[in-house]
Amino acid sequence: MKQTIITVLLALVAMVGRGQTRGIGLSEYTRVKNHYCYETSSRQREIGKTDDLTFLLDYLPELKIDRKYILSDFRKPFSFRPPKDWSSLRFYVRKKSQQRPEDEYFDKEYHRYQKSKRENTPYKVSKNLVPFIDPFEKISLTGTEMSIWQAYLLQFSRLLYGMRNEANYDKTYIITSAEDVDSVTSLLKNEWEDDLFKEGFDPSSVEKKWEKHMNETFAAVDSLQNIKSRSLEPVFTYDADSVTIEHYAFAEFHGLVRFKTTMFFTNRHHRHVKRIKQKSVNVLAAYSRTVWY
Repeated sequence: MKQTIITVLLALVAMVGRGQTRGIGLSEYTRVKNHYCYETSSRQREIGKTDDLTFLLDYLPELKIDRKYILSDFRKPFSFRPPKDWSSLRFYVRKKSQQRPEDEYFDKEYHRYQKSKRENTPYKVSKNLVPFIDPFEKISLTGTEMSIWQAYLLQFSRLLYGMRNEANYDKTYIITSAEDVDSVTSLLKNEWEDDLFKEGFDPSSVEKKWEKHMNETFAAVDSLQNIKSRSLEPVFTYDADSVTIEHYAFAEFHGLVRFKTTMFFTNRHHRHVKRIKQKSVNVLAAYSRTVWY
């Protein structure tokens, strides 16, 4: 089956929402999400090469960064030369007065930071090096539900872009409307699996080794259509100093999924994020693109 390895334009993701939100309609969630996805995808090459990424917050106006800091990516610049880089976006902040770290420094320091998180021990930066500072230590929210949604979009960016590699693994599309469902379905039918949806296609002609993939593809399309009639806006559940966000998404190498993520705040005013924990990713319809090299 024919398959392109060209990265498809960044667009959408999905998760069905139930319950009441605080007065922000579906169109508003969708408008903000679409604007952020469109503007950032159109500058994706720039994001991969530019050190100062603070401009991304222009599309998330209810987030404010400390004026002494910039938003950046804690990775060395992308290169097609070996060894291959399979990393995902790592937002961090650093002081404007500090120089960008040397390329060979990034991975080592980031792994030290991750180890401290796993072991629940204090993170101590290496001497004379720029520390990894979580963006939300210096980015504040207005406290509204929309600001929580915008903070979530910033956190979700690593999946919006996918990994650095030819296939763009982990690339995920947020779905908050029926139009998003149509867009992902169009990608499936016209870009990723166009051979399966050509007029006159005979399923019996598919080689046995491809039957499972074909059946999963058809099931994924059916599942997308099944959620189309539901309310697709994200759901926010409040509990003391935390907010849990649930929504549907479509991942190119996982299929139709439901994300459940909890954001913990320093207090119930929801202005400062303490930590973010992905509670679960429930796969509703498995699917994985086939990529030819």
